[in-house]
Amino acid sequence: MANVRNYHGVKFKAKVAPATVREDSTVAELSSRYGIHASQIHVWKKTVIDGVGSLFAKGKGGPSDAATADDARLAKLYEKIGELMVERAFSSRPTSGQQHAISVYPAASRRPAEKLPDDLVFA
Repeated sequence: MANVRNYHGVKFKAKVAPATVREDSTVAELSSRYGIHASQIHVWKKTVIDGVGSLFAKGKGGPSDAATADDARLAKLYEKIGELMVERAFSSRPTSGQQHAISVYPAASRRPAEKLPDDLVFA
């Protein structure tokens, strides 16, 4: 039988992570107490330590600031996408005297070119 992956909830992680930061017991003891692999405990500890700085950041520091920053970044990206799409559409249009390399119409629906009279001379 294959190993079953355990998904740990936020409450469980919130219980284990502070214990790793406190360092009251070793990682091996925490691993056996909570039934988690030691490397997972190290990952959660690193996440906690790296995330502490955001608690003391200037401003509100809440999720609304991050959401606002993400929305602003997305708006810039969508604006750039729009510019590139317009540029691509404009540059793919033929200029005077040029024709598309690939015809839009299938070959069967094209009419053959009409033959011009021989006495028609272009000067």
